[in-house]
Amino acid sequence: MSTPAPVFPPEHWPDQGVPWHYGDPLGEQRAAEQGRAIADRSNLDVLKLTGPERLTWLNKVVTQKVDELPAASQAQALILDAHGRVEHHMRLFETGEDTTWVVTEPGKGEALLGYLAKMVFWAEVVPEAAPDRRVITTFEQGKCFDDVHSAESFEKTWGALTGAQGFRPVGTWAVEALRVAALEPRLGLDTDERTLPHEARWVNPRGAELGEWKAVHLEKGCYRGQETVSKIANVGRAPRQLALVHLDGDDAVDLRPGEAVVDEHGASVGRLGTTASHYELGAIALALVKRGLDPARPLVVGGRAAQLDPDSVLGEEEHKPGRAAVAKWRLTSTAGRNIR
Repeated sequence: MSTPAPVFPPEHWPDQGVPWHYGDPLGEQRAAEQGRAIADRSNLDVLKLTGPERLTWLNKVVTQKVDELPAASQAQALILDAHGRVEHHMRLFETGEDTTWVVTEPGKGEALLGYLAKMVFWAEVVPEAAPDRRVITTFEQGKCFDDVHSAESFEKTWGALTGAQGFRPVGTWAVEALRVAALEPRLGLDTDERTLPHEARWVNPRGAELGEWKAVHLEKGCYRGQETVSKIANVGRAPRQLALVHLDGDDAVDLRPGEAVVDEHGASVGRLGTTASHYELGAIALALVKRGLDPARPLVVGGRAAQLDPDSVLGEEEHKPGRAAVAKWRLTSTAGRNIR
């Protein structure tokens, strides 16, 4: 069967130049979550790292531990500013063949490349743009996997998967709807210039237990902004958190990232991120909201009623070693004063 003609997105959609859907956006979401699907993500920016020291060098720059990435593996990583705020988010694809691909948001590649190039110094690594590379996202039973291809490999892989292997082509509407439902943020859409890694759920405190550190590894060496990450992980709390929002109505086309989320009194309690129409959940969105906000509290976004998904709201963090150490120190200090 031939692939239906693609429908391209409206101007406000973040992913331009690739199909928005193929005539059945809700059915495409169902196929991606319950079956096999494939999406064209050629709009993403791709960089290329080559050289024998590329991974050990990159390990000193990003938040993730990447110096021992095995061949044919993927990882997320961030670059922070000196105050621990997120400047760049990337997905790393290690080939094991003297090349690591770096995939980032559309339009963010040039700034990321500029920063990486300034950090090379004497390391044997060459960062460069890779405009000829294209990304394919595949879904199997809800599991998502990205891969980087040359133009020739892209066409060959696309044909093979949509042909004999039965992968259904889906647009970025489906990709975004499932991402929002899974509480996976995108830089610049679900974050602002103040966003800390903990706020966007890019830090997994139980990474060592689960074998996955998301985008921040809490047990690796130094990187810019690490002090803030460590303080929050060991002692403090991030002031905001990423949560799922249910919106009144069937769609969310009229809302844009950056709109204020307000309470019933009109006071701002957060920032709206990506909105999407989901095949089961209806109109949903991601939002950065004040930590501790009651999920039952009525909210308003762009004049529309909204409600936090209670299952998406983080509770009090588990035991933090730094707090225990501070409490022990205070107890010891108080006992010493009493003795004197």
